[in-house]
Amino acid sequence: MNDVLEAPVQPRRFQTADLNTHAKWMLPRLLQAFPHLTERAAAAWLTGICDNNDFLFLRLPHAVGLAQVSGVHTLAPRPLVRERFVWCEDVTDKDQLAAAASLYGEFAQWGKKMGCDVLLVEEMTDVPHDLIKAQLGRVFSRQEQFARL
Repeated sequence: MNDVLEAPVQPRRFQTADLNTHAKWMLPRLLQAFPHLTERAAAAWLTGICDNNDFLFLRLPHAVGLAQVSGVHTLAPRPLVRERFVWCEDVTDKDQLAAAASLYGEFAQWGKKMGCDVLLVEEMTDVPHDLIKAQLGRVFSRQEQFARL
């Protein structure tokens, strides 16, 4: 009997070809979040950000995550990283959720390399707070006020 331990699958950058495997479950999620988009527009947008250095778009076999670096304020010295989404194919599968949580560690490493010191999380995610906290350490909260126009 051969007891071979399988190495965990490492996240890699999402490429256009990954739409063939992930679009069937990912595009409906994107269209639900942004109902003004058509399927074609959503796919085109995803394709366009694959090679954009302001985005880190990662994939695992059953999870995807998108983060974006952006300025906080025109006078702020450092940008921040904003989670755009972290989704897994089956939100009831604990292994998929744990794998999706690993994307937060990747976002943090990328953000540090980009000169960021803040990662905004839990904006659009399937990953429970405790799994995110396990990846990042302490997670802070702040409140934001807004008005509809």
